[in-house]
Amino acid sequence: MTATGARSTPLHLGAFIVLGSGTLLLGPSLDSLRDAAGVSKSRIGLLFTATAIGYLLGSLAAGRVLQRQPAHRVLAIGAFIMSAALLSITTVHALGTLALFEALLGLGAGLVDVTGNTVVLWIHKGGPIMNALHLCFGIGATLAPVLVGRSLAWSDGIAWAYVIVAAAFAVLGLLALSRPSPTDPHMVGERGLPSGKGKLVALGVAFFVSYVGVELGFSGWIFDYGVARGLDRVGQASWLGTGFLAAFTLGRLLSIPIAGRLRPLAVLGGDVLLCVVGLAILLMGRSDLAAMWAGTVVFGLGTASMFPTMLSLAEPHIPSTSAVTSAFLVGAALGSMFVPWIIGALIDRSGASAMPWVVLAGTVICALVIVAFDRTAKRDSAGAALAPTLGTHA
Repeated sequence: MTATGARSTPLHLGAFIVLGSGTLLLGPSLDSLRDAAGVSKSRIGLLFTATAIGYLLGSLAAGRVLQRQPAHRVLAIGAFIMSAALLSITTVHALGTLALFEALLGLGAGLVDVTGNTVVLWIHKGGPIMNALHLCFGIGATLAPVLVGRSLAWSDGIAWAYVIVAAAFAVLGLLALSRPSPTDPHMVGERGLPSGKGKLVALGVAFFVSYVGVELGFSGWIFDYGVARGLDRVGQASWLGTGFLAAFTLGRLLSIPIAGRLRPLAVLGGDVLLCVVGLAILLMGRSDLAAMWAGTVVFGLGTASMFPTMLSLAEPHIPSTSAVTSAFLVGAALGSMFVPWIIGALIDRSGASAMPWVVLAGTVICALVIVAFDRTAKRDSAGAALAPTLGTHA
């Protein structure tokens, strides 16, 4: 690891704490934004779609921009965009304008997310630092509702939470501009999607579509599932969602030492097993509170490290160019847009019991994609090793 790389790692770990807070502020502040805009719950949900569209565009743009600009400059641009968007959200009330600034927030988040993941792959080849990066995101995410709660207590509004996180993004941008960027270890001709790796890239994208859909589908609908199973809307059902987030963050913390001792494929196998066990407990327990808590916690632990571990699994087989990381995170954006929507539509038609079944189906798809990725990677490696031998005999 170079000295520049060593100095870059703390910057990106800090960036992901701020990123976690910035992207998760919307959920706990949704009611305040709805009241300010004077619209229904169904219409204020447009803000989630706007954020997801912005994130998708930001992830696509990051893959190209990182090929032409220093990584820390791209990080700074994303941070400044998010800072400006957060400050603007506190000053407007029209739904359309709010959606525009949420889309800008998502755009900046896509730039910061792709840059951070790409730089850690360049410097550390994944591994424990990749898991630490995503742990930092989880820490920031847990701070978001705390900041909103404190802001409401201080001023009966959400502005202070947004101002604090906006200021953190501004400082992050200035720090990024003051530090030299790590260099892309790949040759100029290899910075796009690598030739001959199309199937592996497609399988990676398929994994992130299904995984992020599963994770957000569960976390987004577990509250409604709990209410449908008889839990109190104000107390028990809300705490169920908090329990998932706490287990998710704990799982990312535990995954850091585990990633240094086990191969990524073994970690992913254990993750899938935990997810299936958690969902089985949830389905068999039905309305039992203890079963719902146990299933939620086990599932949260299982999903925690799948994202960074899949990046570590892919890294030895696919050059970690910005275009590859961008493609993977575009898949994540697509999963976040469509799978929770599908679950909502099925809940409207069949009731809340549809949620764990859809999530279970998505988990099975994740497992199948992991197996297919591993077999394809091994077949490609065997073919590459055999090619020089065949050339010698020819």
